[in-house]
Amino acid sequence: MDSLRKPSYIKDGILDVRIRVLFLFLGITILFILRPWIARQNYNRAVVFLNIKDYNKSIFHLRKCLITFSRFLSAYERLGEIFEEKGNYKEAIANYEKMIKIDPTNPQGYLKMGIFYVVRIKDYAQAVKWFISALAQDKKNWQAYRWLAICYKNLGKKDLALYTYQEMKKNFPHDKRIDRLIEKLR
Repeated sequence: MDSLRKPSYIKDGILDVRIRVLFLFLGITILFILRPWIARQNYNRAVVFLNIKDYNKSIFHLRKCLITFSRFLSAYERLGEIFEEKGNYKEAIANYEKMIKIDPTNPQGYLKMGIFYVVRIKDYAQAVKWFISALAQDKKNWQAYRWLAICYKNLGKKDLALYTYQEMKKNFPHDKRIDRLIEKLR
Protein backbone atom coordinates (compact mmCIF):
# COMPACT_ATOMS: atom_id res chain seq x y z
CA MET A 1 0.00 0.00 0.00
CA ASP A 2 2.88 2.40 0.73
CA SER A 3 4.27 1.85 -2.77
CA LEU A 4 1.05 3.27 -4.31
CA ARG A 5 1.22 6.47 -2.30
CA LYS A 6 1.95 9.67 -4.30
CA PRO A 7 5.21 11.42 -3.45
CA SER A 8 4.77 14.60 -1.42
CA TYR A 9 6.76 17.69 -2.32
CA ILE A 10 6.07 19.23 1.06
CA LYS A 11 7.84 17.66 4.00
CA ASP A 12 7.48 19.12 7.48
CA GLY A 13 5.96 22.29 5.99
CA ILE A 14 8.99 22.93 3.73
CA LEU A 15 8.81 22.85 -0.07
CA ASP A 16 11.13 20.35 -1.75
CA VAL A 17 14.36 21.83 -3.17
CA ARG A 18 13.52 20.59 -6.67
CA ILE A 19 10.30 22.60 -6.68
CA ARG A 20 12.12 25.69 -5.39
CA VAL A 21 14.70 25.40 -8.17
CA LEU A 22 11.92 24.94 -10.73
CA PHE A 23 10.14 28.12 -9.60
CA LEU A 24 13.42 30.04 -9.53
CA PHE A 25 14.22 28.89 -13.07
CA LEU A 26 10.72 29.85 -14.29
CA GLY A 27 10.98 33.27 -12.65
CA ILE A 28 14.36 33.99 -14.21
CA THR A 29 13.12 32.81 -17.62
CA ILE A 30 10.06 35.05 -17.45
CA LEU A 31 12.18 38.02 -16.36
CA PHE A 32 14.59 37.40 -19.25
CA ILE A 33 11.73 37.31 -21.74
CA LEU A 34 10.16 40.50 -20.34
CA ARG A 35 13.42 42.51 -20.27
CA PRO A 36 12.75 44.61 -23.40
CA TRP A 37 9.22 45.38 -22.22
CA ILE A 38 10.42 46.39 -18.74
CA ALA A 39 13.17 48.52 -20.31
CA ARG A 40 10.61 50.25 -22.55
CA GLN A 41 8.47 51.05 -19.50
CA ASN A 42 11.44 52.63 -17.71
CA TYR A 43 12.34 54.54 -20.88
CA ASN A 44 8.79 55.90 -21.15
CA ARG A 45 8.89 57.02 -17.51
CA ALA A 46 12.22 58.74 -18.18
CA VAL A 47 10.75 60.60 -21.15
CA VAL A 48 7.87 61.84 -19.00
CA PHE A 49 10.34 63.25 -16.46
CA LEU A 50 12.47 64.66 -19.27
CA ASN A 51 9.46 66.53 -20.65
CA ILE A 52 8.95 68.28 -17.31
CA LYS A 53 12.72 68.94 -17.04
CA ASP A 54 13.22 66.70 -14.00
CA TYR A 55 16.61 65.49 -15.19
CA ASN A 56 17.59 63.54 -12.07
CA LYS A 57 14.51 61.30 -12.16
CA SER A 58 14.89 60.91 -15.90
CA ILE A 59 18.52 59.81 -15.47
CA PHE A 60 17.42 57.37 -12.75
CA HIS A 61 14.85 55.70 -15.01
CA LEU A 62 17.16 55.66 -18.03
CA ARG A 63 19.83 53.91 -15.98
CA LYS A 64 17.22 51.40 -14.75
CA CYS A 65 16.29 50.86 -18.38
CA LEU A 66 19.93 50.16 -19.27
CA ILE A 67 20.36 47.78 -16.34
CA THR A 68 17.39 45.83 -17.64
CA PHE A 69 18.39 45.92 -21.32
CA SER A 70 21.88 47.26 -21.97
CA ARG A 71 21.54 47.49 -25.77
CA PHE A 72 18.74 50.07 -25.69
CA LEU A 73 20.21 52.76 -27.98
CA SER A 74 17.51 55.36 -27.40
CA ALA A 75 18.27 55.35 -23.67
CA TYR A 76 21.94 56.15 -24.35
CA GLU A 77 20.85 58.89 -26.74
CA ARG A 78 18.55 60.50 -24.16
CA LEU A 79 21.22 60.23 -21.45
CA GLY A 80 23.67 61.98 -23.76
CA GLU A 81 21.17 64.76 -24.43
CA ILE A 82 20.48 65.22 -20.72
CA PHE A 83 24.17 65.38 -19.84
CA GLU A 84 24.70 67.87 -22.68
CA GLU A 85 21.93 70.03 -21.28
CA LYS A 86 23.43 69.84 -17.78
CA GLY A 87 26.89 70.75 -19.11
CA ASN A 88 28.45 67.38 -18.29
CA TYR A 89 30.10 66.92 -21.67
CA LYS A 90 32.29 63.95 -20.73
CA GLU A 91 29.22 61.90 -19.78
CA ALA A 92 27.41 63.02 -22.94
CA ILE A 93 30.31 61.90 -25.14
CA ALA A 94 30.58 58.61 -23.23
CA ASN A 95 26.91 57.82 -23.88
CA TYR A 96 27.14 58.68 -27.58
CA GLU A 97 30.26 56.50 -27.84
CA LYS A 98 28.36 53.62 -26.23
CA MET A 99 25.70 54.01 -28.92
CA ILE A 100 28.38 53.68 -31.59
CA LYS A 101 30.04 50.75 -29.82
CA ILE A 102 26.76 48.81 -29.51
CA ASP A 103 25.71 49.38 -33.12
CA PRO A 104 28.46 50.79 -35.35
CA THR A 105 26.18 50.61 -38.40
CA ASN A 106 23.61 53.00 -36.89
CA PRO A 107 24.26 56.56 -38.14
CA GLN A 108 22.43 58.16 -35.21
CA GLY A 109 25.38 57.85 -32.81
CA TYR A 110 27.78 59.45 -35.28
CA LEU A 111 25.24 62.18 -36.01
CA LYS A 112 24.78 62.94 -32.31
CA MET A 113 28.56 63.18 -31.81
CA GLY A 114 28.89 65.54 -34.78
CA ILE A 115 26.06 67.79 -33.63
CA PHE A 116 27.59 67.83 -30.14
CA TYR A 117 30.92 69.05 -31.54
CA VAL A 118 29.20 71.74 -33.64
CA VAL A 119 26.74 73.08 -31.08
CA ARG A 120 28.59 72.66 -27.78
CA ILE A 121 32.31 72.72 -28.60
CA LYS A 122 32.31 74.65 -31.92
CA ASP A 123 34.98 72.24 -33.21
CA TYR A 124 33.89 72.02 -36.83
CA ALA A 125 36.89 69.98 -38.00
CA GLN A 126 36.14 67.24 -35.46
CA ALA A 127 32.44 67.37 -36.32
CA VAL A 128 33.21 66.82 -40.03
CA LYS A 129 34.74 63.43 -39.19
CA TRP A 130 31.59 62.35 -37.34
CA PHE A 131 29.24 63.50 -40.11
CA ILE A 132 31.33 61.69 -42.74
CA SER A 133 31.08 58.55 -40.58
CA ALA A 134 27.30 58.99 -40.36
CA LEU A 135 27.09 59.28 -44.15
CA ALA A 136 29.25 56.17 -44.54
CA GLN A 137 26.53 54.28 -42.66
CA ASP A 138 23.57 55.91 -44.42
CA LYS A 139 24.06 57.74 -47.73
CA LYS A 140 20.54 59.18 -47.50
CA ASN A 141 20.89 60.90 -44.13
CA TRP A 142 19.55 64.40 -44.79
CA GLN A 143 20.68 65.77 -41.43
CA ALA A 144 24.24 64.52 -41.84
CA TYR A 145 24.55 66.23 -45.24
CA ARG A 146 23.10 69.47 -43.85
CA TRP A 147 25.38 69.56 -40.82
CA LEU A 148 28.41 68.59 -42.90
CA ALA A 149 27.76 71.51 -45.26
CA ILE A 150 27.37 73.87 -42.29
CA CYS A 151 30.72 72.69 -40.92
CA TYR A 152 32.47 73.17 -44.25
CA LYS A 153 30.96 76.65 -44.55
CA ASN A 154 32.14 77.60 -41.04
CA LEU A 155 35.61 76.23 -41.81
CA GLY A 156 35.75 78.54 -44.85
CA LYS A 157 35.53 75.67 -47.35
CA LYS A 158 32.59 76.90 -49.41
CA ASP A 159 33.52 74.70 -52.37
CA LEU A 160 33.20 71.57 -50.18
CA ALA A 161 29.95 72.90 -48.71
CA LEU A 162 28.60 73.41 -52.23
CA TYR A 163 29.74 69.91 -53.24
CA THR A 164 27.99 68.48 -50.15
CA TYR A 165 24.74 70.24 -51.09
CA GLN A 166 25.05 68.95 -54.66
CA GLU A 167 25.52 65.39 -53.37
CA MET A 168 22.53 65.96 -51.14
CA LYS A 169 20.51 67.08 -54.16
CA LYS A 170 21.40 63.84 -55.98
CA ASN A 171 19.94 61.83 -53.10
CA PHE A 172 16.93 64.11 -52.59
CA PRO A 173 16.13 65.47 -56.08
CA HIS A 174 12.64 66.76 -55.22
CA ASP A 175 13.62 68.68 -52.09
CA LYS A 176 13.33 72.40 -52.90
CA ARG A 177 15.02 73.40 -49.63
CA ILE A 178 18.35 72.17 -51.01
CA ASP A 179 18.02 74.52 -54.01
CA ARG A 180 17.57 77.46 -51.64
CA LEU A 181 20.59 76.36 -49.59
CA ILE A 182 22.73 76.15 -52.74
CA GLU A 183 21.58 79.61 -53.88
CA LYS A 184 22.30 81.07 -50.46
CA LEU A 185 25.81 79.62 -50.51
CA ARG A 186 26.65 81.01 -53.96
